[in-house]
Amino acid sequence: MSASRRVLLGGGLLFVALLLAGAVPRIRRRQALESRTREVAAAPLVTVVTVHRAPPSGELQLPGTVQPMREAALYARSSGYVRRFHADIGQRVRAGQLLAEIETPELDQELAQARASLGQVHAAHSLAQTSLERWRSMVKDSAATRQELDEREAAFSAAAANVAAAEANVRRLQELQGFGRVTAPFAGTVTARNVEVGQLVSPQQGSGSRPLFVLVQADTERVMINVPEAAAGEVKPGAAAAVSVATLGDAKFAARVARTAGALDAATRTMLTEVDVPNPTGVLLPGTYAQVRLAVRHATPGVLLPANALLIRSSGPQVALVRDGRVHFVKVALGRDLGTEIEVLSGLDEGATVVVNPSDEVNEGTAVRVAKAEKP
Repeated sequence: MSASRRVLLGGGLLFVALLLAGAVPRIRRRQALESRTREVAAAPLVTVVTVHRAPPSGELQLPGTVQPMREAALYARSSGYVRRFHADIGQRVRAGQLLAEIETPELDQELAQARASLGQVHAAHSLAQTSLERWRSMVKDSAATRQELDEREAAFSAAAANVAAAEANVRRLQELQGFGRVTAPFAGTVTARNVEVGQLVSPQQGSGSRPLFVLVQADTERVMINVPEAAAGEVKPGAAAAVSVATLGDAKFAARVARTAGALDAATRTMLTEVDVPNPTGVLLPGTYAQVRLAVRHATPGVLLPANALLIRSSGPQVALVRDGRVHFVKVALGRDLGTEIEVLSGLDEGATVVVNPSDEVNEGTAVRVAKAEKP
């Protein structure tokens, strides 16, 4: 082979080597890019949200049921027949107003018998007193012994005791006879009437018995709410509140916290609280479902997490964080439940990116594609 050919062959080999040296890295980079593209294309698409810190003061909204300030079920205290009733459902009555009259013939006869018995024991008492005075005179004259006088004194004491017992029995029957007039114990509204003229009533009470009337006082209503543990220390008696009812539109009723249980229920971790709301017009009906809003302030507020980003697992509540394009599950400690958002007290920092409604494809370390973040 001539020298010129060898030079040409060497130059060709050198060109090929240089070409390969430049092409191989490009091929590798392209393969890596294609692999990454395939990996990204295969990664599940997730929607994320950036969490923010809760404001130090806010509004706590809790459900409750409107209840009357007073409610009384009125039962019969004596057996008899209803002669007439003077109040019906929806009627406002005064304290002491007559609601119904009950005829008590058997009780009337018992009272008459008791009064007759009282007359008998009064007569026996008078006779015992007269006899005692005579025997005292006879003892002074030595016509009777001291033993006989003691017997007459004991008979007089027994007669006096019989009088007291008979008088007490008469008073008892008179009181029972007075219960034939059913009156209102306080001013209010009759919400139930379970009597009819001629109906037999008795003082028996039990699971099958019904009261004659149900009376409620609703000038001031009360709403019982369960304050969660995280806000229990912020709710104090006297604090302002607002009560709203869905059926009354946007109307809000000024209210105040009347009292709290002062302790948490071990089962629910909530504190029973009574909120009183004036109801002079009677527009708030007892039994109505209501919402109570309370202004609360937190010294160390947590971050707010969308409720649909929370995962409840056997090991406790968790959230799916997205860092560097991969998912990492972390445990969190929860605070207030605000409905659409939940307060997280620890385990999650402000500004963290969390997955909303994570699917079963999202596991620890899974690479994900991030969709446009939703506003919390």
